[in-house]
Amino acid sequence: DAAFRWFLGIPFTKPVPHYSTFSQNYIRRFQGTDVFEQIFINIVNQAIEKKLVGGNEFFTDSTHIKANANKKKFKTEVTRKIKERKLDLEKEINEERKKIGKKPFEYKDKEETKKQRINTTDPDSGYYHRDYKEEGFMYLDHRTVDGKNNIIMDCHITPGNVHDSVGYIGRIDEIEKNFGSAKPGIYYLQVHFGFTNWSYSFQIRNQRKR
Repeated sequence: DAAFRWFLGIPFTKPVPHYSTFSQNYIRRFQGTDVFEQIFINIVNQAIEKKLVGGNEFFTDSTHIKANANKKKFKTEVTRKIKERKLDLEKEINEERKKIGKKPFEYKDKEETKKQRINTTDPDSGYYHRDYKEEGFMYLDHRTVDGKNNIIMDCHITPGNVHDSVGYIGRIDEIEKNFGSAKPGIYYLQVHFGFTNWSYSFQIRNQRKR
Protein backbone atom coordinates (compact mmCIF):
# COMPACT_ATOMS: atom_id res chain seq x y z
CA ASP A 1 0.00 0.00 0.00
CA ALA A 2 1.39 3.36 -1.07
CA ALA A 3 0.71 5.17 2.21
CA PHE A 4 2.45 2.38 4.16
CA ARG A 5 5.53 2.60 1.91
CA TRP A 6 5.57 6.40 2.12
CA PHE A 7 5.32 6.37 5.93
CA LEU A 8 8.25 3.90 6.28
CA GLY A 9 10.27 5.38 3.40
CA ILE A 10 10.24 2.14 1.38
CA PRO A 11 10.41 2.70 -2.42
CA PHE A 12 8.29 0.61 -4.80
CA THR A 13 11.41 -1.15 -6.02
CA LYS A 14 12.03 -2.75 -2.61
CA PRO A 15 9.94 -5.40 -0.81
CA VAL A 16 8.05 -4.56 2.36
CA PRO A 17 8.67 -6.59 5.56
CA HIS A 18 6.63 -9.77 5.90
CA TYR A 19 3.59 -9.32 8.18
CA SER A 20 4.93 -11.97 10.56
CA THR A 21 8.05 -9.87 11.21
CA PHE A 22 6.02 -7.52 13.39
CA SER A 23 4.07 -10.21 15.21
CA GLN A 24 7.11 -12.39 15.90
CA ASN A 25 9.17 -9.44 17.13
CA TYR A 26 6.29 -8.49 19.40
CA ILE A 27 6.19 -12.00 20.88
CA ARG A 28 9.91 -12.69 21.08
CA ARG A 29 11.93 -9.47 21.31
CA PHE A 30 9.62 -6.80 22.67
CA GLN A 31 7.13 -8.62 24.89
CA GLY A 32 7.07 -7.06 28.36
CA THR A 33 8.75 -3.84 27.19
CA ASP A 34 7.26 -0.39 26.60
CA VAL A 35 8.89 0.07 23.17
CA PHE A 36 5.55 0.30 21.32
CA GLU A 37 4.19 2.75 23.87
CA GLN A 38 7.27 4.94 23.41
CA ILE A 39 6.86 4.82 19.60
CA PHE A 40 3.20 5.84 20.01
CA ILE A 41 4.11 8.74 22.34
CA ASN A 42 6.82 9.90 19.92
CA ILE A 43 4.39 9.97 16.99
CA VAL A 44 1.77 11.91 18.97
CA ASN A 45 4.44 14.39 20.09
CA GLN A 46 5.32 14.94 16.43
CA ALA A 47 1.64 15.70 15.75
CA ILE A 48 1.62 18.15 18.67
CA GLU A 49 4.75 19.90 17.34
CA LYS A 50 3.05 20.27 13.94
CA LYS A 51 0.02 21.80 15.74
CA LEU A 52 -2.26 18.97 14.61
CA VAL A 53 -3.47 18.49 18.20
CA GLY A 54 -5.70 21.13 19.79
CA GLY A 55 -5.71 19.81 23.36
CA ASN A 56 -9.01 21.58 24.13
CA GLU A 57 -11.49 18.76 23.71
CA PHE A 58 -11.23 14.98 23.68
CA PHE A 59 -13.70 12.30 22.65
CA THR A 60 -13.57 8.78 24.03
CA ASP A 61 -15.34 5.57 23.08
CA SER A 62 -14.70 1.84 23.04
CA THR A 63 -14.84 -0.82 20.33
CA HIS A 64 -15.38 -4.46 21.17
CA ILE A 65 -12.88 -7.03 19.90
CA LYS A 66 -13.83 -10.70 19.77
CA ALA A 67 -11.76 -12.95 21.99
CA ASN A 68 -10.55 -16.23 20.54
CA ALA A 69 -12.91 -18.12 22.82
CA ASN A 70 -16.10 -20.16 22.57
CA LYS A 71 -18.87 -18.30 24.42
CA LYS A 72 -20.38 -21.61 25.56
CA LYS A 73 -17.23 -22.70 27.39
CA PHE A 74 -17.19 -20.89 30.71
CA LYS A 75 -17.51 -21.30 34.45
CA THR A 76 -19.54 -19.05 36.72
CA GLU A 77 -17.62 -17.35 39.50
CA VAL A 78 -19.47 -15.83 42.45
CA THR A 79 -17.72 -13.05 44.37
CA ARG A 80 -18.83 -11.04 47.38
CA LYS A 81 -17.38 -7.67 48.20
CA ILE A 82 -18.24 -4.40 49.90
CA LYS A 83 -20.01 -2.15 47.44
CA GLU A 84 -17.98 0.91 46.56
CA ARG A 85 -19.44 3.97 48.20
CA LYS A 86 -19.68 7.37 46.51
CA LEU A 87 -18.03 9.31 49.34
CA ASP A 88 -18.02 12.63 47.48
CA LEU A 89 -21.71 12.34 46.72
CA GLU A 90 -22.55 11.32 50.29
CA LYS A 91 -20.63 14.31 51.63
CA GLU A 92 -22.35 16.72 49.22
CA ILE A 93 -25.81 15.40 50.12
CA ASN A 94 -25.20 15.75 53.86
CA GLU A 95 -23.81 19.26 53.45
CA GLU A 96 -27.00 20.28 51.64
CA ARG A 97 -29.14 18.64 54.34
CA LYS A 98 -27.30 20.58 57.05
CA LYS A 99 -27.95 23.84 55.22
CA ILE A 100 -31.71 23.26 55.37
CA GLY A 101 -31.62 22.06 58.98
CA LYS A 102 -32.09 18.36 58.34
CA LYS A 103 -30.24 15.52 60.05
CA PRO A 104 -27.40 14.03 57.95
CA PHE A 105 -27.85 10.51 56.58
CA GLU A 106 -25.81 7.73 58.14
CA TYR A 107 -24.31 5.76 55.28
CA LYS A 108 -23.17 2.18 55.85
CA ASP A 109 -21.14 -0.28 53.87
CA LYS A 110 -23.20 -2.82 51.91
CA GLU A 111 -22.07 -6.20 50.63
CA GLU A 112 -22.90 -7.12 47.05
CA THR A 113 -22.84 -10.49 45.32
CA LYS A 114 -21.69 -10.63 41.72
CA LYS A 115 -21.86 -13.52 39.27
CA GLN A 116 -19.31 -13.44 36.52
CA ARG A 117 -18.72 -15.70 33.52
CA ILE A 118 -15.07 -16.76 33.22
CA ASN A 119 -14.12 -18.26 29.88
CA THR A 120 -12.09 -21.45 30.24
CA THR A 121 -10.15 -20.82 27.00
CA ASP A 122 -9.36 -17.12 27.54
CA PRO A 123 -9.94 -16.18 31.19
CA ASP A 124 -8.59 -12.65 30.60
CA SER A 125 -11.55 -11.78 28.36
CA GLY A 126 -14.86 -10.56 29.69
CA TYR A 127 -18.47 -11.37 28.76
CA TYR A 128 -19.78 -8.47 26.67
CA HIS A 129 -23.51 -7.79 26.69
CA ARG A 130 -25.04 -4.49 25.58
CA ASP A 131 -28.27 -3.50 23.88
CA TYR A 132 -28.21 -3.88 20.09
CA LYS A 133 -24.65 -5.26 20.17
CA GLU A 134 -23.13 -8.67 19.57
CA GLU A 135 -22.90 -10.81 22.72
CA GLY A 136 -19.95 -12.97 23.75
CA PHE A 137 -16.48 -12.97 25.27
CA MET A 138 -14.70 -9.81 24.18
CA TYR A 139 -12.06 -7.23 24.88
CA LEU A 140 -12.68 -3.49 24.71
CA ASP A 141 -10.34 -1.09 22.93
CA HIS A 142 -10.88 2.28 24.66
CA ARG A 143 -9.60 5.13 22.51
CA THR A 144 -9.41 8.83 23.24
CA VAL A 145 -8.98 11.21 20.30
CA ASP A 146 -8.28 14.93 20.12
CA GLY A 147 -11.12 17.00 18.68
CA LYS A 148 -9.06 19.02 16.22
CA ASN A 149 -7.92 16.31 13.77
CA ASN A 150 -8.99 13.07 15.47
CA ILE A 151 -5.42 12.25 16.49
CA ILE A 152 -5.49 9.23 18.83
CA MET A 153 -4.12 10.31 22.22
CA ASP A 154 -4.57 7.08 24.18
CA CYS A 155 -5.43 3.39 23.69
CA HIS A 156 -6.30 1.10 26.55
CA ILE A 157 -7.47 -2.54 26.42
CA THR A 158 -9.78 -4.00 29.06
CA PRO A 159 -11.94 -7.13 29.35
CA GLY A 160 -15.28 -6.79 27.58
CA ASN A 161 -17.31 -6.55 30.79
CA VAL A 162 -15.62 -3.35 31.97
CA HIS A 163 -17.76 -0.19 31.77
CA ASP A 164 -16.35 2.61 29.60
CA SER A 165 -16.23 4.96 32.59
CA VAL A 166 -14.08 2.64 34.71
CA GLY A 167 -10.50 3.83 34.65
CA TYR A 168 -11.33 6.86 32.50
CA ILE A 169 -9.95 9.32 35.03
CA GLY A 170 -6.72 7.34 35.08
CA ARG A 171 -6.44 7.39 31.28
CA ILE A 172 -6.91 11.17 31.14
CA ASP A 173 -4.24 11.48 33.83
CA GLU A 174 -2.03 9.32 31.60
CA ILE A 175 -2.60 11.66 28.64
CA GLU A 176 -1.70 14.66 30.76
CA LYS A 177 1.44 12.89 32.03
CA ASN A 178 2.55 12.00 28.49
CA PHE A 179 1.54 15.16 26.65
CA GLY A 180 0.46 17.80 29.18
CA SER A 181 -2.96 18.17 27.51
CA ALA A 182 -6.23 19.45 28.92
CA LYS A 183 -8.82 17.26 30.66
CA PRO A 184 -12.21 17.09 28.92
CA GLY A 185 -14.58 14.20 29.61
CA ILE A 186 -17.78 12.13 29.65
CA TYR A 187 -20.51 11.91 32.24
CA TYR A 188 -20.57 9.18 34.84
CA LEU A 189 -20.78 9.58 38.59
CA GLN A 190 -17.10 9.05 39.40
CA VAL A 191 -16.00 10.84 36.24
CA HIS A 192 -18.27 13.76 37.13
CA PHE A 193 -16.62 14.22 40.52
CA GLY A 194 -13.18 13.76 38.96
CA PHE A 195 -13.76 16.69 36.63
CA THR A 196 -15.37 18.73 39.39
CA ASN A 197 -12.19 18.34 41.43
CA TRP A 198 -10.10 19.30 38.39
CA SER A 199 -12.26 22.42 37.80
CA TYR A 200 -12.69 21.48 34.12
CA SER A 201 -15.93 21.59 32.17
CA PHE A 202 -17.34 18.51 30.47
CA GLN A 203 -20.10 17.62 28.02
CA ILE A 204 -22.84 15.03 28.50
CA ARG A 205 -23.92 13.09 25.42
CA ASN A 206 -27.61 12.23 25.38
CA GLN A 207 -27.54 8.53 24.45
CA ARG A 208 -30.91 7.23 23.32
CA LYS A 209 -31.95 3.70 22.53
CA ARG A 210 -32.33 2.96 18.86
